[in-house]
Amino acid sequence: MACNGTRVKGIFPRFVFVACFLLVLSCGKSDRGRNDTASGESTPPPGGQTAPLPAVPPPRYHLRTAVLETVVETRNPSSRTTVKIIIADSGRLELRDTRTTLGGQRETLEGKTLIRDGMLYTLNVKNKSFTRMSLEDPRNMDFDFSRILSGKMPDLTVKEIGRQTVAGFPCTIYRMTSEKTGLQGKFWVWNNLQIKADYTVGNYAVRTRTLSVRTETDVKMDVFNIPEDYRLETMSQPPPPL
Repeated sequence: MACNGTRVKGIFPRFVFVACFLLVLSCGKSDRGRNDTASGESTPPPGGQTAPLPAVPPPRYHLRTAVLETVVETRNPSSRTTVKIIIADSGRLELRDTRTTLGGQRETLEGKTLIRDGMLYTLNVKNKSFTRMSLEDPRNMDFDFSRILSGKMPDLTVKEIGRQTVAGFPCTIYRMTSEKTGLQGKFWVWNNLQIKADYTVGNYAVRTRTLSVRTETDVKMDVFNIPEDYRLETMSQPPPPL
């Protein structure tokens, strides 16, 4: 699920927190320029601006490319979000395309997040705009998932409690709890990717399931480009701390 900055009546802070939590939990490094080839060659960012080439971040996954399709369902309030995740260059490039339908509403909210070279781009599809911010994430191929939010949520406790095969992938199961936020639940992780999750934040319940996973598949590199007609918006204030 992505936080696209669009305000919708009926969405309260817990929904925003869970959306941001999912994003932080599942994202890694991002990018300041464009990348049109699998080799990682950069081109100028939108608007003709030039930027120095950043240091190449380390690979995040033990795979070259992957395409995942997941569904996230919530209660109190009810919602259903489909997420398509496209990974290239061992995780140096990552796109998340989300579509959310809230209970009792017909409108579908569409959002996209793009990760490249240590930057997180959040695209507002409806307004054709985007924001960008640095994304601090220590994740790499050998990252210990139990430290996923170390320093971000000081009272968060993460414990490995077992292993289970989910969707054909051998997952490690983690239990996470946080008294401050009311978070408690289980997460099934394979290769730094969340394959399954069942957790609550107070009375807010979240259930995530992965519908399909394709690895080492062909990926069109132009999906990692920001459309030329999208404008950059300056964030009025930083996002609230988790």
